[in-house]
Amino acid sequence: MKLNAFILGGFIFLGLAAVGYPLANAAIKYKEYERTVTEKGLSEREYPADIVIWPIQFTESSNDLAQLYSSIETSNLKIKSFLEKNKINSNEISISAPHITDRSAQQYGNAKAEFRYTAQQVVTVYSKNIQIVRSVMKLLPELGKTGIAFTGGGLSRPDGLYFYPAE
Repeated sequence: MKLNAFILGGFIFLGLAAVGYPLANAAIKYKEYERTVTEKGLSEREYPADIVIWPIQFTESSNDLAQLYSSIETSNLKIKSFLEKNKINSNEISISAPHITDRSAQQYGNAKAEFRYTAQQVVTVYSKNIQIVRSVMKLLPELGKTGIAFTGGGLSRPDGLYFYPAE
């Protein structure tokens, strides 16, 4: 009887040791994660950019949807010809689909708006000619005098440009 109890105790000991060893290693490894330090630093470096992305955003308003689309198209042509006239290649200019809002179909707000439809349009310049884009950006108010209402995109950021550093 004592021999059976001793053998049973030995197997229980071996079983607990077999389970306890991996658990102890896991606990130690878990604690090691708390002792690591990650340094991100505050070092800043300036790199010359090699690509510029310049979104030029404008809005149009009207009570007639067909007239609104016509007005958007006219403004797009004005912007594109202005950019091309100032040495930006046509393959560097892209025009996104307009975002049209029907104010009478909106769920909230009871105020009657002067214009039923408003549209936001973005013309984007994606170029490697950074100096040319900077010089054209300074001329953008001339284009605004033709009746285009610029919003956000090209004028609200300090330079209105996204720069991507050369690798």
